[in-house]
Parts: sequence; structure tokens; C-alpha cells
Amino acid sequence: MRMYRTIFLLIALLNTFACKAGTTPPRPQCLTDLGKDSDFTNAVATKIGTNDVQQWLTDHKTDFYTLIGDGIKKYCLLKTPNIPEFNRFLDTNAELPIKLKVGDKWYDFFISKTDVFNYTNFPTIVIVSTDTQKYSIGAEKEAKELVSNIKNTKCAQYWAGVMGLTPSHNTALSDAAKNAFIGKYTDKYALRYARPQGALYEKRSGIGAATKFEYVEDTNYYRQRENIKIFSEQLKDTACTGENIAVYMMYKSKSKDNKYTVVDGPYIIP
Repeated sequence: MRMYRTIFLLIALLNTFACKAGTTPPRPQCLTDLGKDSDFTNAVATKIGTNDVQQWLTDHKTDFYTLIGDGIKKYCLLKTPNIPEFNRFLDTNAELPIKLKVGDKWYDFFISKTDVFNYTNFPTIVIVSTDTQKYSIGAEKEAKELVSNIKNTKCAQYWAGVMGLTPSHNTALSDAAKNAFIGKYTDKYALRYARPQGALYEKRSGIGAATKFEYVEDTNYYRQRENIKIFSEQLKDTACTGENIAVYMMYKSKSKDNKYTVVDGPYIIP
């Protein structure tokens, strides 16, 4: 029994970095483009050098996934026309296939999506908007363009500022967020009234000016998308129903200009 367990664990470890010569599975265009990027392929080849490919991958997970994560950010997330196809692929596939040439051989690497996004730094925030049509994926919006005029205080509670409104523990939005963003925040959620309006915030400990208000932000793209889906489902059939609201995931694309890029949504709450 112990021998079979050892074999199983070894197979599981190798599957994390599974690579095969000569196979060509379907892949989104952004991953095809990534595999053709000479800077990227040269960086991978240089890292691996003359070592056995599978052994190097097993020994250097962080190095490899950091390279892959940077490439995914460059081609699949920052090149906004590629985002919709990439999101659909993430929804239906557990692994990201990337074809690379190492030495004189071509390999297809099958990268676990739940692992690689731990090494992909792409911070996003959650926007709850009353505009269900305007924000398409890939669109870049200034903070002043983001609109959220939810009127029902049983659905959500706004913060006007540090000394402004206190978030309620008894709103549908706070409960939904508490059930979706488990482990990162507590239960004091509300929406930002100032720009960017409708951003989901969490109140941290403090009194008066010492009170901390933080975006529900995550640098892990895959995890944020999954949590937003849960959050959106949790909002249905609550006091937020009938408010004509939609949930979006946005990346702060230009900090200096306070601009945001829509990377997922809308998840509409009927």
C-alpha cells in the first residue's frame, strides 16, 4: 500500500508540470502568441539550460511559474482583445497548454491554472454598478465614468469617507461578500460612494481617522474571478434583486490617470 501511495504522489507532482513532445492541444490565441515570443522562449531555455526538462521543472517551480505568469499577464490580460477568449478558456479547462521549444525539441507544457496564478501579479478590484450595459470587457474607464446609484439600503450601504457612513453588518451585499471572499476579509462590506463609485470595500479595525478602508483587491486573477462569481450568485434573490445592478472585475490600468480596465463581467443581478 505504501508503494502505491508513493507512486501516486510522484505522478501528481509530475502532472503539475506535465510536458510532452510533439502534441498540439487547442489553446487560446494569447497562449499561442506567448509561445512564439522569442524573449519569453529564450528566457525559459536559458533557465533550463542543458538540464533535463522535467527534472528542472520539478526543482524550479517558482522560477518557471513566475516566467509563465509574466507571459500570461502580457499576452492574455494586458492585450485586452484577448481577455474574453481567455476567460472562456479558464472556465472550461483546468490546465493552460503552452507550446515551447527547449533545445531542439518542441514541448507542450500543461500548466495548472490554480497554481500559476499564484505567481501572476495582476491586481483587480470589484465594482458593483447600476450600469449593466456600458462596461464591456477590455473597455478602459476613468473613475468619474463609473456609476453606482443603488438606492435600497437593505441591499448595500455606502461609505462617504473615513468619517462618513458606517457599513452595516445586516445588508445583503455585506452578507454576500462575506460568503464569497472567505479568509481574506471579515464581514463589514460596503460600496464606495466617492470615485471609483461602486467599488467594493471592507472596513478594517480602527476608530475615526484611524479606521481603515480597503478595496476587496486580489492579485490572483483566477481566484478573484471565482470569488466574484460566488459573490454574484449570493446577491441573487436578496434585497439586491430588482436594483438593476451588475458586478464587474476591473484592473487599475493607469494609476496616474485613475483609469480602470474591465476584465470580467457583467454578472447581472436580475
